[in-house]
Formats: sequence, C-alpha cells, structure tokens
Amino acid sequence: MKKYISLLLSILMAVSVITVGFTANAATKTTVNGKSAVKNGIVYVTYTLKTPEKMEDIQAEISYTSGLKLLSTIYSEELTSSGFQHNEAIKGKIFFNAINIGKGMDYTSTTNLVKMKFKVTATGKQTTSFNMVCLDGKSGKSYGKSQSNTYYSKIQLKKVEKFMTYSIKLNKSSLKLKVKQSFKLKATINPTSASKSVKWTTSDKKIATVNKNGKVTAKKKGTCYITCKANDSSGKSKKIKVTVVKKKK
Repeated sequence: MKKYISLLLSILMAVSVITVGFTANAATKTTVNGKSAVKNGIVYVTYTLKTPEKMEDIQAEISYTSGLKLLSTIYSEELTSSGFQHNEAIKGKIFFNAINIGKGMDYTSTTNLVKMKFKVTATGKQTTSFNMVCLDGKSGKSYGKSQSNTYYSKIQLKKVEKFMTYSIKLNKSSLKLKVKQSFKLKATINPTSASKSVKWTTSDKKIATVNKNGKVTAKKKGTCYITCKANDSSGKSKKIKVTVVKKKK
C-alpha cells in the first residue's frame, strides 16, 4: 500500500511539474499583430492608405493594447497640412481628423497615413486596430467604415509592422583557428520577425577576414574581433574574439 501511495504521489508531482512548465512557456510567448515580438523590444506600426479619389474629410481612431507603450507618432503631410487635429492623451487610443474642403487630400497613390513607434512592455498577445470613422471624397461619396451607403471596400487600408532587432546570438562565443582555416558564423536574430540583414566586420583583417555571409578566414597568428551588427537602426550587435594560431609543422 505504501509503495502504491508513493508511486501515485510521484506521478502527481511529475504531472504538476510538466503542467507548470508548460504554462510558463506559453505565457512568455509574445506577439504584436500576430507576429513574433519580444518584451522591451521596439516595433513600428504603419497604416497606409490608397483611395480612388481625393478626400475632403477624414476622421479615424487607432486602438492598441496595454502591453504597448506609444513612443512617437508621425502623420502624413496630407494630414498635417490640412485642418489637422489629434489626441493621444488617452492611453490605448489615438484620435485624429483633418479637413481640406476644395483642394482635398491626395491619397490616390499608396501613402503612409500614420506611423507609430511602440515599445513592447508586456508578454502575450498585443494588437493594434484602425477604425476609419469618416472619410469623405470630393465627389460627395462616403468611404468611412460605418457611414451609410459607404464605399469603404473601394479604399485600401493596410497595416505594416517593422520589428527592430532586440538581440543577436552567434553560434560561437569565441573562435580558435589555425592559419588558413575557415569557419562560418551564423547569427540568430531576436525577435524572429525582425530583419535578418546583418553586417560582418573584423577588427584586424591582417589576422582574420570575414565575408558578407559570416565566413571567417584566418590569415596570421594573433587575436582580433569579429562583429555582427544588425542593418536596421536598432544599433544591436554581437562580437566574438578570434584567436589565430600557427599550423603545426
């Protein structure tokens, strides 16, 4: 009986550990608009607009979840050069409107309507959404999402995300090579939604060189550093020490 109770307790403890571990891993998954993100990372969200005619009136509302901190907002010149007003005082909301009767606002070619810079301050699912409350064309047609007799389906409103590099991990923490020996370094970018474009450099090409694909080639005995830097404006980089030794005769 004691053996049975002991076995049962062991099984229950194992199940508890597995359950707790699974819950913790699930909770750490972070996304912004369904794409991989990382807490404390930076993401730009841009809404672009294309319309079939010039617009005289635009009113819109953007919502974002509490795990996103708004750092900056850039509005299109078509908006700001018209009778433009905006309000970002309410957390999780952005309101803006512009009126240009007569001349109109030209969105007949795809234009960045609003670009927002966010810091991801929490894990989990984070989202942004855009509500085109009112959009009136010069012809008198209404293109707002909830306006009566709307031509909303005729406009192209798209969302574009740009995730900045948060960290870079290399497949080696240091490297030791013999003269003329080569090794290919590989970079893992976090988050995975960020650009994979990086630039490789060496601190001393007389000791070791590195090509655009991360292939390191030892030249002569000595020590240098190979740096991998993200090609976005994040400023993130990772470097490792490379030691080159003479070949044994």
